[in-house]
Amino acid sequence: MMAGMPEPDARDLLPPWQKPMEPDHPLILKGGSVPGDPEVMMRCLFEELLATGISADEIRRMLRSKLYGALHVGKQALGEARVLELLEQAASRTGMIQARVWEAPDSVLDVTLTVHGKPVDPTAAEDH
Repeated sequence: MMAGMPEPDARDLLPPWQKPMEPDHPLILKGGSVPGDPEVMMRCLFEELLATGISADEIRRMLRSKLYGALHVGKQALGEARVLELLEQAASRTGMIQARVWEAPDSVLDVTLTVHGKPVDPTAAEDH
């Protein structure tokens, strides 16, 4: 247990799928602060956001909102200039996941379903 941290409730030690529903202890995300380097936290947060496809411009907009608690507190702790510098550093070295989803029209897909090399009619009912 870290110094200054409260003892966890026994219910908090259970995995979410094993926790009983209790009105006095709802299944909500609880957050708090722990000792550490806020610059490291901000770098990791920026890298994660960038890697999942959020642009640096969007992160800059998020930094202006109190709705993004970790970003807001990080900006308060380090100052806007330092946080923007960390964002630029992360953006210059972090890749982004990109994907394109393409669905072909049905008329383009002229395929036959086969099982063990024999054509199968997928609309026919199975015999058991």
